[in-house]
Amino acid sequence: MNSAAGDETSLIGVTIEYQAPLTLLILRALKPFPLSAAQRQIAQWLAQGFSFEQIGCKQHIKASTVKDHVHAIYTKLGVRNRDEILPRLISYGGFRDDGTQLN
Repeated sequence: MNSAAGDETSLIGVTIEYQAPLTLLILRALKPFPLSAAQRQIAQWLAQGFSFEQIGCKQHIKASTVKDHVHAIYTKLGVRNRDEILPRLISYGGFRDDGTQLN
């Protein structure tokens, strides 16, 4: 807007980029790992921040069984704790932190 010239019109630029949902990115990144169906689901929920108790309720299993699955997931993904899961999947799956795919 150029107020000195009295021009009241202005242009606005908009960029639209596709961003896949986090759930889809996690599922794609988990594909190459040798996880069971239950382990894939649990890994997805871990990456999304669910607690062991919440995961147990969703899977209809005890929290101790969730912990057993989590230990196996950590081993197969090569991570030591839940905080490393999402960054590992994002880097392995070829995605940036904002969810866009690397070229």
